[in-house]
Amino acid sequence: MGSSRQFWGDYLIVGGKELQIIEKGGVAIEGERIVQVKPKLGNYLGKGSVIMPGLVNSHLHLEFSAHRCRLTYGRGFVEWLKSVIRERETLFSDCTISCFKRELENLLKSGVTAIGEISSTGRDIVYLKKSPLKGVIYSEIVGLNPGIVDFIYGDFKSRVEEVAELEQQSGGRWRCGISIHSPYSVHPKLIEKGLELAEEFSAPLQVHLLESRAEREWLEIGKGPFKTFFRQQFPYARPHFIPEQFISLFKGFRVGFVHGVYCGLKEWEQIGQIGGGVIHSPISNRLLEGGVMDYPKLIEMGISAGLGTDGLSSNYTLNIWEEMRIGLMVHLKINPEQLAKLLLKSVIWENRQILGIEGGEIKPGAIGDIAIFYLPEPVGEISQLYLQLILHTREVSQLYISGHPVVPFKGDLF
Repeated sequence: MGSSRQFWGDYLIVGGKELQIIEKGGVAIEGERIVQVKPKLGNYLGKGSVIMPGLVNSHLHLEFSAHRCRLTYGRGFVEWLKSVIRERETLFSDCTISCFKRELENLLKSGVTAIGEISSTGRDIVYLKKSPLKGVIYSEIVGLNPGIVDFIYGDFKSRVEEVAELEQQSGGRWRCGISIHSPYSVHPKLIEKGLELAEEFSAPLQVHLLESRAEREWLEIGKGPFKTFFRQQFPYARPHFIPEQFISLFKGFRVGFVHGVYCGLKEWEQIGQIGGGVIHSPISNRLLEGGVMDYPKLIEMGISAGLGTDGLSSNYTLNIWEEMRIGLMVHLKINPEQLAKLLLKSVIWENRQILGIEGGEIKPGAIGDIAIFYLPEPVGEISQLYLQLILHTREVSQLYISGHPVVPFKGDLF
């Protein structure tokens, strides 16, 4: 059955759809699974200790991890996009073994056990194979030129098949996903072919949607900064869908719509109707467009609300705790205590629902993805635990993935 581990802390966050706290809660792991949960079970972890399910970062682009200061922030989304096009190939080539290793280790150090990785080239796959992480690798398709649709699709299909093979080899530790980049950047024929592959491989989907005001203006009336951008860069580009038409394409699929800063009530309602989720990236949204997604409305409507860091092309860190801290500060309509619980629920539970992976609970029979953190001191009131965790936490003390200890690091993980 494998090794057995038992420990208890000052607080145990059970996780699940409704987060709960057990004071002096303990857990026993046998092999890959949790076998017992009860007070004061096993070894005491010490003052300020918190046990919780392993965290999930549901949206990132590891291939951009070489970036630090080259891209353009604060001048609107289109100016940033121009800088990405200018620097993209250099950034990709600059991210070598040490670059991928550094950021994968940083993810683990933050207590992340699973990720939703958007893969543009497939260069990240070899490193993900070697890491102890799990999750979904979303092969991304981008392309507007109708003259090379078949060429783009051929490359994309080969990357999807590579990840599908990895899904089989890894026993489902890595799942095959598909990313249809956005409604403004993918030709309708490629979207159709991408959705056919998603159905063939039962693949979850991720899609960037209404990340900027310029995107909405282009899709709805064919004008604005995107019109100028496309005339200069891609003269064959056309606004093929209004937002509602685009969202409707994903009915029947497991799909996460990323960003949604400029979604309105009609888009939220439609996403809810098709059972989609939304992945929130407040740091990226601030740097690229300066907007704030209507997170309170999302919660009010009962739509699954995830959280991801995006890539280092639009962030300064892949630490999910920093993303939660910024989220805590920008959504002023929700009480901080309540908001902290919602944000932690996003990274413990909602992200897993959007990705379609198990876990997010500490209960007998659940997968042994467990993170142990320490507060500087016990909280004054138990209801403050979630808030104080977000304010004070940056790194995990111990991390288990499928019952196997991976932090603190022992030897070369890659």
